[in-house]
Amino acid sequence: MVWQSQSFVGKRRLQTVLRTWNGDVCFVAKELWEPAHSEEAGTSSGLSDLVTAIVSAATANQRLMTAGSAWSFENLIQSDGWVLSLKNLNRRLHYVTDGDAPALSETWRQRQTAAHSKRRLVHVEAGITLGALSQLLQANRNEAWSLPTLGGTNGQTLAGAIATSTHGGECEQAPLSDLVRAIHLVTDGGRQVWIEPRSEAVTDDARLRAVLPYEDTEIIRSDELFNAAVVSMGRFGVIYSVVLEVTQAFNVIEVVTAVATADVLQALADGVSTSEPLAPLLSLLAKLPYPQKPNVQSEAVGGVYSCQLVCASRNTRRCWATRRWVTRENAIPLNTPTDPRAVHVLVARAARGLARVGAALGVPVGPSLCRVLSLGFDRQTQEGRRGPFHLLASGTAGASQHIPYVVDAIEIIFPVRAPQLARFLDVVFTAAEYYEQAGFIAIRPSRASSSTLSMHNVDDSHAYAIEFATLKHMHGSKKWLQFIHQQALLHGGRPHWGLYNKLTPEDVYRLYGEKCHRWHRALWSLTRDSMRFSSDFTRQRGLDPSSLRLIMAARRNSAGEITHLAGGPDAAWSPISVRDAIADIRSGTQSYAIASGADLSFIVETEGTRGSEGELSAVPSHAPADRLLAALPTMP
Repeated sequence: MVWQSQSFVGKRRLQTVLRTWNGDVCFVAKELWEPAHSEEAGTSSGLSDLVTAIVSAATANQRLMTAGSAWSFENLIQSDGWVLSLKNLNRRLHYVTDGDAPALSETWRQRQTAAHSKRRLVHVEAGITLGALSQLLQANRNEAWSLPTLGGTNGQTLAGAIATSTHGGECEQAPLSDLVRAIHLVTDGGRQVWIEPRSEAVTDDARLRAVLPYEDTEIIRSDELFNAAVVSMGRFGVIYSVVLEVTQAFNVIEVVTAVATADVLQALADGVSTSEPLAPLLSLLAKLPYPQKPNVQSEAVGGVYSCQLVCASRNTRRCWATRRWVTRENAIPLNTPTDPRAVHVLVARAARGLARVGAALGVPVGPSLCRVLSLGFDRQTQEGRRGPFHLLASGTAGASQHIPYVVDAIEIIFPVRAPQLARFLDVVFTAAEYYEQAGFIAIRPSRASSSTLSMHNVDDSHAYAIEFATLKHMHGSKKWLQFIHQQALLHGGRPHWGLYNKLTPEDVYRLYGEKCHRWHRALWSLTRDSMRFSSDFTRQRGLDPSSLRLIMAARRNSAGEITHLAGGPDAAWSPISVRDAIADIRSGTQSYAIASGADLSFIVETEGTRGSEGELSAVPSHAPADRLLAALPTMP
């Protein structure tokens, strides 16, 4: 029996216009559901309201997209069905991790309740924004906590941030998705699933079941499912809540220093062949002079914690390095961020207006805007900052909620040792001045991710993210982003899921390879071929079961060898010859799989025994003779 509320508490709106933050995506949702809490029913009422909305979508046979703050630049929330908003589901939850940590494993319970623990688990609803989450973690000054990594803004919901692998520039921290230790997911039909990695489980089954609001919630411990479901662009269902591992709140000092871009590019190239790939860059930056305040030599504790290199996008010969170090707990604040002042808002609006006028009149204003931006970077070198990490990393919540400008942006991620990175940067830096655009280019290092489809899940210890942002409405902005996207694909870089991203299914497979198969297997194991949470975005990028060709039968020759593969009776592509299927698999244009209950095995090409001709096998293969293919019924 599905557990849901007797009546829907939240708001339900018909024919609602929705648009993303930068305005690129605008559509009319047939229905917008906003689940909410009923104060009388306590914190679980929001969950029951959420389940009610999902059950209603299934009953009406409607697709259901999840909307957070709509900060994605792409159509992740767009479809021909309903939209569900998480904005009211933003509370801290206490029944798993707080107090005497009743649901945690014995190991984690001891860590959680230890008086001097530096790390702690916190359980929150996924509709909370990152800014509100930071405020919540800092609410108790005697026991303040912090996310150890943050992006430059904090208006995203937690669900949206982890689902698209939002990240910061902390050298030894992976993206936000890697802070997640458990997720409470509600999927098709209102089915509730609690998912943790088997290798790093944080709860005990019996203890957890005793405190969950719905006693029939499924508890699944699987590394493959967990790693796939965290960064999933909403495709697995609605993330209701997450357990995060946070760190004791800490202060940082920050300085900005100018450096020649050519020297930076050389340092990045030098890191390709070293065992410590960030060392050449950090060594270069260590030679630069510091401002008088703060005193880095006496105040810094340990090595560089965060690093960002930024330049004006029409003047790439010089860049500015922002570095942060952890400092002492009782550090006195210095130039800490505040909500935007009126003068800052006016300057930003003036720049936006100038961009519009330039586009309308065909007058190039990009160089002038970038000179102003460079002056602003120079001003930051005069004196650094000191204060809580979350404030210096992402500013105030108010600043993120009231950004006075709109940009177009793309971000490309490379493994830190990728030789193509230097070539990519050389090409785009050289081409930048030929496009009528104005903004910045930023390079940020971070740890690699374990989330299956995170852009940072690279075969290396670290990754570099290169962000290109330009003021919207400039007539060259879209062409600039298109050029960067094209060059990224040519050089093997992965576009951020939440920014400008025009990947095709073939692109996704070329960039992620076997990780696509792992992700699809996990999706199939949980939802089979359900299309309830299918969006325009996931369909266009091959992240739906409908993008797979499921093999139901085979045609064989007189020797018993498979010559053709066949799908179901409605499969327009069926039958297809083995030779053509191999060509599809080689090019990445199509994936073929065999479904057996909860298992999904992909058909791949293996080295042929007859000259250079390839053969087919199914992976994961559960028998030496590859019985999955051998067991396919013979088609007439």
